Amino acid sequence: MLTNFLGILLITFSLSGVLARTRFNGVNIAGFDFGCDTDVRVSPGHKVINADESAQGYCHHEGLTPPLRSTNGRKMGISRFKFNSDGPGQMKHFVRKHGLNVFRLPVAWQFLVKYKVGGRLNKKNSGLYDDLVQACLKTGAHCIIDVHNYGRYDGKVIGQGGPTDEKFANLWSQLATRYKHQGNVVMGLMNEPYDLDMNKWAVTMQKAVNAIRKAGATSHLILLPGKTNLTQLYPLHECAHLYEQNSAPFLSRVRDHDGSFSKLIYDVHKYYDNGDGHCRTDLINDVYKPLVKYLRTHHRQAFISETGGGSTQANCLQNACRGLKYIHRNGDVFLDISGWSAGAFSSSSYSLTLTPHGSAKHGWKDQKFLTQCFVPTWKTPTHRRPHKRVAELDDVIKIGDEVLVPREPISNLGSEVANVDEAQEMADA
Repeated sequence: MLTNFLGILLITFSLSGVLARTRFNGVNIAGFDFGCDTDVRVSPGHKVINADESAQGYCHHEGLTPPLRSTNGRKMGISRFKFNSDGPGQMKHFVRKHGLNVFRLPVAWQFLVKYKVGGRLNKKNSGLYDDLVQACLKTGAHCIIDVHNYGRYDGKVIGQGGPTDEKFANLWSQLATRYKHQGNVVMGLMNEPYDLDMNKWAVTMQKAVNAIRKAGATSHLILLPGKTNLTQLYPLHECAHLYEQNSAPFLSRVRDHDGSFSKLIYDVHKYYDNGDGHCRTDLINDVYKPLVKYLRTHHRQAFISETGGGSTQANCLQNACRGLKYIHRNGDVFLDISGWSAGAFSSSSYSLTLTPHGSAKHGWKDQKFLTQCFVPTWKTPTHRRPHKRVAELDDVIKIGDEVLVPREPISNLGSEVANVDEAQEMADA
């Protein structure tokens, strides 16, 4: 058994010059998506008329809360903001204090085009969103443009009874044209699509990819979102669960303009909070290990662009830390972890908040999940160049609980790579 363990370890040593971790670690900066829900209905005038029925991806501007302190809500036709949030200040803090290097910036499709589906980007609205994007870019981080519509526009699935694929592709053509010279922009095609035909959805995604590349954004990473059924799991945050069965086989058909897929990254979400105050305990075995195996087998990579749940109770923080540690340990297939969420969320009244207390002027105090789990699991001191010589057992012990894995996608490794998890468990024991 010891011989097998050392053999597995030597395979990983020989394939990696550095200890693998996720390339990106960051936070969502929410606010431009507020009012985009799965549980509200609105009138043609975009007024909320029923918040109890099951709805599908409506976005109404009453809830919009741009995470920009200088924003004048009245000039935008928005009566008030719930919080006076400083998204740019938060991003600067996260970069300077913790070295975070990616921010996801959710926004409503309706807001960008001012409720003219298929129309041009509205100059005022898209310009306001661009203020947040530019503030993100100024930090040196990567910035994910996230269309936060749940696969829908005013209740109807894109390309499946709702706006045509061409109208969705037109949106992304315009966004790609605007940001094609910004190499740090990542194109997040859609947030959490659900209850849709994945065969048709893959076609929708392909047309959006084609539009982005045709617009000249030929080197940007593009995130391909999978789906979840509302009736299957609570609520929408489970697209990592069974992703390898429900989404990846369909999205694998999507190809880049040159026939490759190395810049087409699967977009998955997973939370530790059940939504009922209880915490999941074993996401590693139930969710992440099957996904890791699939990604390695098919030479694909994924962003975990939303995760959270470590603040609801003590054991949840412990479980979340363990899960994040596992994700970072498999940085060859997981490129990113982005926590949900900072921005316009209250720093005290939202269970998943990562919004720091305080201000840029008076100083920031971070949330426990960020300081005790999210950042430390990424910034482990063992992320250094290993010895090139053959490892002795003592070296294995000194490495601690990190097993080396390749940073880049692997090919032709056979079944041995699948046993890295087994090797890790033996080392932990």
